[in-house]
Amino acid sequence: MKRDSRLMLPMIFGPWTAFMLSYAIAFIARDAPNTKPFIGYILLCSVLGIGFSWLSWRFVLIAALRRLKGVGVAAVAGLLLAAAAIDLAHSLIVTLSQPFFFHEGPKNFFSGVLMEFITFYFVYCLIFFFALTLELSHRDAERRERLSQAESRAHQAQAMALRLQINPHFLFNALNAVASLITTRRDPEALATLHRLSSFLRIVTETSPHEFSPLSDELEMAEEYLSVEAIRFQERLNIVIEAGPETAGVLTPNFILQPLIENAIKHGVGATEQPTDVSIRVRMADGLAEITVENRSDDPAVRDYRPEGMGVGLRNVADRLQAIYGGAATMDSGPTDSGFRVVLRLPPSGAPDTGSRAPVPA
Repeated sequence: MKRDSRLMLPMIFGPWTAFMLSYAIAFIARDAPNTKPFIGYILLCSVLGIGFSWLSWRFVLIAALRRLKGVGVAAVAGLLLAAAAIDLAHSLIVTLSQPFFFHEGPKNFFSGVLMEFITFYFVYCLIFFFALTLELSHRDAERRERLSQAESRAHQAQAMALRLQINPHFLFNALNAVASLITTRRDPEALATLHRLSSFLRIVTETSPHEFSPLSDELEMAEEYLSVEAIRFQERLNIVIEAGPETAGVLTPNFILQPLIENAIKHGVGATEQPTDVSIRVRMADGLAEITVENRSDDPAVRDYRPEGMGVGLRNVADRLQAIYGGAATMDSGPTDSGFRVVLRLPPSGAPDTGSRAPVPA
């Protein structure tokens, strides 16, 4: 608001000051009588213009412009009508005040109002379109800032996912599980686990964090990751993935689920020796894709888990959603009676104004 005020004030004072000076200089140059009353009258017109312009911008234009979805014929017509309404009030007041300056009003009151209306209308239109330009420039600046944040969060997401390739604990646990299967002569299961590990690492390396992909691809990566973890935890991990066919084409930022799944494993299965359910459920609700990642266990160690603040992984996901979608996407997280739940609600068609590709700043 302060930035708006600093920029808008010169846009209001400038045109009205130019109006006052031009009329005053022209009148004085003609060496016309009643110079002082005329200067006073022009000063009144300018002060009223500044006041009306400021009040209309402060209490009407800001709210109206921020509700605009785009600039079209309706928006321009609305600005012109608003300028006309303010101008009419201004013209009536100054026409009624003329007897105080010139001892008499115009011979035809309505003609006098019309003349003043025409005189002021250009100034009001100029100021109102200044306000429109200012709002559009702010929107563009905010969009660029969101895009910059989105790229930063995407880099973080990629780094988090790529760390799994060289994370000694992840690889050690996965390969140790494979070795255990081979030792117990469960060769088909060992081979299947190696294929899943290879598939997961391939997806991670080939997927760009700067793009959107169908939710089915994101769930495929989650399934590969969880299938590898399932070999490690055996009967301690129960995996549930539910997504209706209507959600397969939903566009999601790449790697948006990975931190949530890692948290569900680490603070769920990794915190107890008892069986733990890790579920991913997707459904359409109120025109949004609702994605729920949840862990559940009877062990109090899982039920009583409370991340400090929001937790680094959750905070990164929330910040990335805000950077990409603004207020069009939400994330809710918190404990349940048996574990912890995170719910994402995303527009199904990807980020606003960016189509199906993640935004990359210019």
